[in-house]
Amino acid sequence: MPVVLMVVEFLNSGKRDNMIIIKLTSGLGNQLFQYAAARRLAHIHNTELLLDIDSFGQNKLRSYQLKHFNIREKFASPSDVFKLYPAEGLNRMMIRRVLGTRISYKFNNLLEKKHRNNYFTYSNSGHVPPLINGKLLVQRYFHFDNEVLSAPDNLYLMGYFQSEKFFCDIEGIIRKDFVLKNEVSGRNKEYLLAVQATQSVSLHVRRGDYVNDPETKKLFNICNAGYYNKAIQMMYEFTGKPHFFVFSDDLLWVKENLEIKFPVTFVDCNTDNAIEDMRLMWSCKHNIIANSSFSWWAAWLNNNADKKVIAPSRWINQKNYNMNDIVPESWIRI
Repeated sequence: MPVVLMVVEFLNSGKRDNMIIIKLTSGLGNQLFQYAAARRLAHIHNTELLLDIDSFGQNKLRSYQLKHFNIREKFASPSDVFKLYPAEGLNRMMIRRVLGTRISYKFNNLLEKKHRNNYFTYSNSGHVPPLINGKLLVQRYFHFDNEVLSAPDNLYLMGYFQSEKFFCDIEGIIRKDFVLKNEVSGRNKEYLLAVQATQSVSLHVRRGDYVNDPETKKLFNICNAGYYNKAIQMMYEFTGKPHFFVFSDDLLWVKENLEIKFPVTFVDCNTDNAIEDMRLMWSCKHNIIANSSFSWWAAWLNNNADKKVIAPSRWINQKNYNMNDIVPESWIRI
């Protein structure tokens, strides 16, 4: 198709007026944070929420996970993206068609690099990038930014938004949206019955990329045995008769390094099914989390009014990043 005709087709293809588009990236926990912040903004403006899942086309390690939840699931088209983020919209409709997917994603990476640099280096710079540039809202800080709450309608959002403060005023809506569509079955149903019948405590140990990937290891703190053993003892003091349910990508390390002198169940049936691990974790009465958005959400979605949640006091290694808002005030930091 000639380029001129593609442009005409592109500009005429969108029919929506105002909307909030959220760029979804990374794993399940981050997708939940991104959706929740955008859902809140769309709710206060009574406008349409659209999900941009294009990033998963180039990320072979991550996939779109929100399809398992009872969310408002409408996807942004390239023409929708164009209205709010023209450079990326044109990239998808023209560069991708003419030069192919590989070149298109390289162009996307160049666009993203500019915004990621603002986000990740803000605390090293005297210049704070603007929150909103045209119709593009780019998160400026790791910590909570109150200006996001009063952002206008008709925006494309980029960021991680890792704090309940971005959506706590619509907590009921978020909890309703984050109900799983499918019922629990098989071995997970057996685990769930055990969780419900005991003073269950989920214990999440994340190692994997935190240990094996140099860049990830540089950024994120690795919760050590000392942290978990102290948390285990505290849960004993809180509950009297704890039963620990362990979730980890390295169960061998857990068995060799943690001192669990109480009833314990190692959940090992969901290697390729993070959704079911999260369901079991939020069904536990109490939670010990890692510095992971995955176990953060499992603890947050735990509906036990008397729950105790223990979280690490240090989330990442870089001291110049302010992560104070990621852990809710009612949780215990050690």
